[in-house]
Amino acid sequence: MANFVAVLDPDADRRRAYVSELQSRIAPLPGLVTDRREVGQCAVIWAAGPRAPVSVESSLNRLGLIWGDAIPGPGPTRLTASGLLREWLDQPEPFPTFDGYFAALV
Repeated sequence: MANFVAVLDPDADRRRAYVSELQSRIAPLPGLVTDRREVGQCAVIWAAGPRAPVSVESSLNRLGLIWGDAIPGPGPTRLTASGLLREWLDQPEPFPTFDGYFAALV
């Protein structure tokens, strides 16, 4: 199980207040682990099981998240958030697609 909310808002105070309010509601079941990231005008908050596959990569101006398993090709390899950023932001279009059961955000 994973719950996530992404907020795009140029008003930093309003964005942070909204995400702070969500902090207490994002994990409706006991035992879920919550986390959040903020990059530029984007804030993301999520809750997932402690063993759930979650990959995060963030810097001053880039954010990549994968909840679940994104499979880039045949074999057991799973895509990481840093790989997602390379595939979706650093490569010419069209964006590659992946197999698996996941949600991704860049």
